[in-house]
Amino acid sequence: MALNIAVDDRSRMTYIGVPLGGPLFIYRHIGDPADPVDLTVGVPTAESVHPSAGLVFDALPPGTYLVGRHTGLPDEIPVAQAEVRAWAEQNGVTISSSAESDGESWTGHAEHFLTKPADEPDKSKWVTELLYLTE
Repeated sequence: MALNIAVDDRSRMTYIGVPLGGPLFIYRHIGDPADPVDLTVGVPTAESVHPSAGLVFDALPPGTYLVGRHTGLPDEIPVAQAEVRAWAEQNGVTISSSAESDGESWTGHAEHFLTKPADEPDKSKWVTELLYLTE
């Protein structure tokens, strides 16, 4: 597993016309591992689309993000997330989330899978951005 961590100004978050990768998982609420997670699954599009019934447009809020770029197996992502959050704490970077009795609510937390599995079958080479909005 490889992990690069940086703070990145993403004042304009657009995924229309983005040539990279696969889905974007936007987390809203994470509770106990046995409980469901509230998240939105999105995909970058080559051009604007009109959503059909049951589909909605959504976006990450613009701002400054702590970005961990993880290269490795998807099963290693939880370890990488923990390392990014530890880096934030050690470096005085406040991540925008709120603790609640049933878990954590997030303002801007996402995983963006940049590697298309069809293009790279070796999962150890997959690249995923771990995004955390900062305060």
